[in-house]
Amino acid sequence: MVFSVCLWWILQRHPSTFVDKTMKKECPTCLKSTTTTTTATTTITATTTSTTTTTTTTATTTTATTTTTITATTTSTTTTTTTTTTTTTTTTTTTTTTTTTTTTTTTTTTTTTTTTTTTTTTTTTTRTATTKIAIPEIPVNARWEQSGVTVAGGNGEGDVTDQLSNPEGLFIDDDEKTVVIADWGNHRIVQWKVGNRSGHVIAGGNGQGSRLDQLDRPTDVLIDKETDSLIICDRWNRRIARWSRRTGANQGEILINNIFCRGLAMDDERYLYVSDTNKHEVRRYQMGDKNGTLVAGGKGPGAGLNQLKMPAYLFVDRQQSVYVSDMENNRVMKWNKGATEGIIIAGSQDYGNARTQSIHPSGLIVDSLGTLYIVETANDRVMRWTQGAKQGIIIVGGNGKGKEANQFEHPRGLSFDRQGNLYVVDENNNRVQRFSIQ
Repeated sequence: MVFSVCLWWILQRHPSTFVDKTMKKECPTCLKSTTTTTTATTTITATTTSTTTTTTTTATTTTATTTTTITATTTSTTTTTTTTTTTTTTTTTTTTTTTTTTTTTTTTTTTTTTTTTTTTTTTTTTRTATTKIAIPEIPVNARWEQSGVTVAGGNGEGDVTDQLSNPEGLFIDDDEKTVVIADWGNHRIVQWKVGNRSGHVIAGGNGQGSRLDQLDRPTDVLIDKETDSLIICDRWNRRIARWSRRTGANQGEILINNIFCRGLAMDDERYLYVSDTNKHEVRRYQMGDKNGTLVAGGKGPGAGLNQLKMPAYLFVDRQQSVYVSDMENNRVMKWNKGATEGIIIAGSQDYGNARTQSIHPSGLIVDSLGTLYIVETANDRVMRWTQGAKQGIIIVGGNGKGKEANQFEHPRGLSFDRQGNLYVVDENNNRVQRFSIQ
């Protein structure tokens, strides 16, 4: 711009004499930059291209410098590209990393916890608890009233509901306060509520016979709490029958056939134990099994430790040891689980009524201390044998045959309730007697 003014001034003053030399002398402004004005002119043309951009900067510096500044400015315009860096900041897709929320989803169904289906396992445990063997807890020095109270029968032999006919085995149902009796001569099972004057028929009672609604001289009975049913030793029909206890059941079903059974027992796992007086053995049956497993005897009749002779009543403890009243051998045998021989725990083979001998042993129970309680049918008494004892002691009876409250005539089955009261089937007196614990 300054240079243009100078040029104009020279042309006004010396229009014809415009030369390089004169210009250098005459122009006051140009005198300050004595160097290559020609170059400057060229540069000026360059400047005019970007005139407006840097007009302000010119005043102080050389035209050469101005040019540089101009170029610099042009570059700075290009630097506006730096705005793109902001674009790079774009959503630094760090937001996408919020996908970490998926980890929460994993927490989701680690609710395997809900497989606390242990609820079911618990329920099963409770059910097995109901089938546990009732093992009485009786102090070793316990004593009983010597005169019994009649709780069933006692009205002479007969078939009406307040009578019995040669009863044999019995089962005490503590939950319902009832006595269940195998009423041998009436071919039926009767139930008496404690305190009632008469009982009622719960199986059989349709005359002697082999139909499913009949029994023939049953000798023993137990209650299977798991199925709420009676398991009956239907002796002269040579079978084990099951009758539901639910109202309306008017016939049974056959569990085991071709067995001359005399006594029954059930363990905590619901295995059924049956004595067979024809085969002189005891077998264990799983429910539904028809053949069973031999657990005692089975070597023919005899007095060897691996033999039995007319085994009658049974008891099984929590270790699945089997106690057998070995009737014709006048002894009680214990067969541990899996044993091939038994151990004599009471009685001897000699016939007599001394306390070391046992004549025709019948019903038996072993309490939680391992004490044996056994009915001696021929001696009309109940004996107690503590573990390892060489002889037993009389706890009730032993007063000769008779009908008095302190006498028996041919006693058979026995049982205890939870309080330790003793129940004895007095066969020929057609009654069940209870002896209260003192």
